[in-house]
Amino acid sequence: MTADLLKTPLYDLHVELGARMVPFAGYAMPVQYPSGLMAEHRHTRTAAGLFDVSHMGQLRLAGPKPPRPSRPWCRSTSSASASTASATACC
Repeated sequence: MTADLLKTPLYDLHVELGARMVPFAGYAMPVQYPSGLMAEHRHTRTAAGLFDVSHMGQLRLAGPKPPRPSRPWCRSTSSASASTASATACC
């Protein structure tokens, strides 16, 4: 893998867990872990799974005086109804 690939905030954790990293959209991304695909599937179905989406969105502010946020730009929303519940956070 080339050194010029970008790394997500979870890159070091993926490597520590033994993930096989591959180039994807300019980033080094995990494709498989030593435990194997079926173990990953079972864990996700019985406990929880995490999908690193930090490579999917970028924000560029430009102009003569681009805004300077006093805190990181992060927004979270949640909604619930009788049949569904969801929460989304974008940073």
